[in-house]
Amino acid sequence: MGILKEGKQGKAGWRSPLAARALVVGLTGGIAAGKSTVAAMLAGLGARVIDADQVAREVVQPGEPALAEVVREFGPEMLRADGTLDRAALAAAVFESREARQAVNGIMHPRIGAVVRQQVRAWDWAVTGPEIIVVEAAVLYEAGWEALVDRVVGVEAKQSLRVARLIERDGLDQPRAVARVRVQVSAAALRARADHLVRTDVSLEATRAQVRDLWACLLAAAGEKLARHGVVPQ
Repeated sequence: MGILKEGKQGKAGWRSPLAARALVVGLTGGIAAGKSTVAAMLAGLGARVIDADQVAREVVQPGEPALAEVVREFGPEMLRADGTLDRAALAAAVFESREARQAVNGIMHPRIGAVVRQQVRAWDWAVTGPEIIVVEAAVLYEAGWEALVDRVVGVEAKQSLRVARLIERDGLDQPRAVARVRVQVSAAALRARADHLVRTDVSLEATRAQVRDLWACLLAAAGEKLARHGVVPQ
């Protein structure tokens, strides 16, 4: 089962500078850990979800400044024949070089962060009852977005299962899948920094049970945050 740790913001106050009323939750974890599964379950319970990976796709659409910067930095071979970004080619280039990762992160993270901020604020102004906004982002810590959320939920799974998922999902061979997993934030670091943990290397129903428990905890925190701002739920 997952671990529900006491929220770190209890003594320090609510962290998120983006939302005065909604509880903003960062959802993170390594590649193929099961973040999207957990995000979908939270959405089914009533959370509003921002998928940072989807935002990343949007900010590099043809005609967007970020795409032009990627091409200037990495060359025209990053483009498909139709002018869209070849994400597989970029991922391969980034994986091979720390400098390349830093370069692409410098292009992408500020733009993704700006869209996330805009969306959270757009949803927050209309909040009249306990509301939970989830920011699903594998790079939550690397991009510095931990400071934008009230709580962080880490999603975990055994390395062997994540490797198997990558092989099946992305068609990678075993060595490449293992390398992709190992370059991610470590499980120990995730456990140390996250407020809550959910494991997905269990049955789907067991994961769902963890998420239901997590939802109850987050909903209580959302109600407490709303009350601190003097808002009476309608």
